[in-house]
Amino acid sequence: MKKIIGLFLMMFFLFGFSQTNNTHNSFTGYWFWKDQNKTFKVHIYSEYNMLKGDYWLTETINGQEITIYKSDKLVDVFFDINFGNAIAGNSKDGKTFNGVIKDNVLLGDGIHGVKEGELNFVLLSSKRARWKIKHIKTFDKKRKIEPENFSIPTNIVLTKSRNYN
Repeated sequence: MKKIIGLFLMMFFLFGFSQTNNTHNSFTGYWFWKDQNKTFKVHIYSEYNMLKGDYWLTETINGQEITIYKSDKLVDVFFDINFGNAIAGNSKDGKTFNGVIKDNVLLGDGIHGVKEGELNFVLLSSKRARWKIKHIKTFDKKRKIEPENFSIPTNIVLTKSRNYN
């Protein structure tokens, strides 16, 4: 009897978490915003009934694309550990995706590791979306110095791409 209950619970968790949330489908994929020779890229995917993602900024110089920063950066060389997803949230209606974003690049800062923000990702059409980030006030007593600005774009319109590695 215990084996049957254990098997039932295992199947429930496996199938429950592997189901794709239909309200996520319109957000998943690669998105980009171009400003002259710089391109801000975002990859949104669905995992465990949540929307997650990464971002990176590239610059094209003389036809060569160079990565300026990426959120899924290497944080521990010895153990080969990357930061992981910097975006996490959900959508209830398939049109608006709200969540938390971690700006872990903070170019030239040298003091701060991560600045958190509230991400509001609103579909304008099937191929365009408004990306807006608001500052989250943190009450972490350990981090008394809060970075003033984000190093990632905070108010742009993204375009969906088929594949934008």
